[in-house]
Amino acid sequence: MFDNATDPDLLAPLLPSHGRARVLITTNDHSFERLATMVAVEQFTETEAVKYLRTRVGADDGGFRALAEELDRLPLALGIAAAALVGPPRLSCESYLGRLHATPIEVLLARPRGEPYPTGVAQAIMLSVGQTGPEAARLLGELSVLSTSGVGFELLGPQAEPALAELGARSLVTFSRSDTTAFVHRLVRRAVRDQAGRDRSLAELIETAGQRLCVAVEDVSDQDTWRKFPMIMAVAEHAAALWEAVEQVPEDEFAHVRAAAELVLRVRHVVASHLVYLNDGLRAVPVAEAVVKGRERLLGAEHPDTLAALHTLAHAFEYAGQEMKAAARYQRVAADRSRVLGDDHPDTLWSRASVAFAYTMGGRAPEAVPMIEQVVADQERALEPGHPTLLAARYFQAYTNVEGGRPERGIELFQRLIADHERLFDHNYPDTWVVKGQLARAYRAADRADEAVQLYEHVAGQQTRLLGADHPDTLITRHGLATAYEAVGRSADALAEYEWVVSRFEAVMGPEQTLTRNARDDLERARRSHRLR
Repeated sequence: MFDNATDPDLLAPLLPSHGRARVLITTNDHSFERLATMVAVEQFTETEAVKYLRTRVGADDGGFRALAEELDRLPLALGIAAAALVGPPRLSCESYLGRLHATPIEVLLARPRGEPYPTGVAQAIMLSVGQTGPEAARLLGELSVLSTSGVGFELLGPQAEPALAELGARSLVTFSRSDTTAFVHRLVRRAVRDQAGRDRSLAELIETAGQRLCVAVEDVSDQDTWRKFPMIMAVAEHAAALWEAVEQVPEDEFAHVRAAAELVLRVRHVVASHLVYLNDGLRAVPVAEAVVKGRERLLGAEHPDTLAALHTLAHAFEYAGQEMKAAARYQRVAADRSRVLGDDHPDTLWSRASVAFAYTMGGRAPEAVPMIEQVVADQERALEPGHPTLLAARYFQAYTNVEGGRPERGIELFQRLIADHERLFDHNYPDTWVVKGQLARAYRAADRADEAVQLYEHVAGQQTRLLGADHPDTLITRHGLATAYEAVGRSADALAEYEWVVSRFEAVMGPEQTLTRNARDDLERARRSHRLR
């Protein structure tokens, strides 16, 4: 028997070449597969782990299942834990779990006297890590600070394949059945992170992982946001895990992770911005709130980056159906930006425009009309005609006039804005089609429903081609088309369109999103109206 073998080339000459002898080799290195028949030893199942603890310890105090999961049901870790539970002094599972969370695992999961295996858990893990090359060890460090849900190969890229293969061969990572996601056992993560904390390399691991996430989300253009949505949500989860690692650093050592912390907040801010672009306020709000809180701690309440995060949070509240809460935060940001950046700074003017639009979205458009008219006048004085902030404010201006009972004025403003868009941007520029969809909405508000139907149908077709049928912008236009069908008396077409839009909003964005609820309300209203005829 050869226990804990590490090198198949060294062992091969010692193996018998003939006869009936049987040799047992224990190892965590998959390269021995070429030397002998491999018999994989998996983790215990939950039932096996609990049974093992009950056999070793005796009566269950109700904590065996939780303890087994915390130790990833690894037999060696369970054996060491069982020895501690038996004592003396005898410990409860709750007490042991408390120690496990508070004590480095190389101390708590060290080999007890009398245990047959010669090393403790952390020692065994770090021996395996020490046998890997530098690239594999570095990648394992990154994986150990990211989410426990696993890291997709899309984020790691093809350049990580050799390191992943090496880590997999040493049983330091496992892979999903589809071979698209890499996982690190909890105790491996814990051992690697504890070691990084001791040698002051944890900040470097967080920063390296943060840079990987930053590249992934910052490279996503607006028109690709929906197509990349699963990856964006994976980045959101990993960035949350990185921030959790940052927050666990003691205050007296926090200076070492400050740069990494700022990078993680940058990643989370980009994620929140992508979610806002998709009108997904419910998911965006908690991410944006965390960014504001983190930047206030790191940079101060009036730092431009903190104010940018607060503006994004206000925008998220707006899309979460909390428009007046958004307006209050926009007002705060506008005041702070005016003081810090100046009245004519584009960011200050943008926050002022956003205040007016939040009033509009909150059902107070008549109050918002003079506000947005003044902001646009100030922007036209301070900014170039094609400045993005001015174009966005002009969109708000046209929309607010429609909502404020002045649809013909809104139509005129939308038409001017479309002409400028077509002069400044490519024919396929997605925002131009959004503006055209809002012009159709203005036609309907002005009792020009036939024109609204025609334009809505055209815009929906173009957005389906450019963005996809399930992109929120496309669904918003299709929702508007349903209302236009209803306005011209095409009730059957309206019902069919409403039903399709609701089903897609529910599938794409979830049943509780504001856009989904609004479309569902319109569907129910249209059904009632149809039954009454």
